[in-house]
Amino acid sequence: MRTPQQLLATGLEVLGAGERDALVLAEELHADLVLVDEDKGRQIARALGLRVTGTLGVLAIAAEQGLIDLPSALTQLQATDFYVTQGLIDALLAQDAARKRAQLPDHT
Repeated sequence: MRTPQQLLATGLEVLGAGERDALVLAEELHADLVLVDEDKGRQIARALGLRVTGTLGVLAIAAEQGLIDLPSALTQLQATDFYVTQGLIDALLAQDAARKRAQLPDHT
């Protein structure tokens, strides 16, 4: 485990308190995955050797497990101040549609 001084040397000081605390905690707990949406936080998390996902990744996993309807969830997310490019939304929707098509029974 890294000392607080070693963690600060990785660039954590440029992050907000919440992201910084999340990364320190993830490292201390040897977390399997850490949720970070900001690019700088994701870069630092990866530099620390942490596995990273973001809000969209969590939604995609939930959709794969049948817990949510991804198009509806993304529509709701876009109604907030969460920033995401339309290209990323389109890519997620295309992946979701392909996954759903692949799950349909084959009637040949």
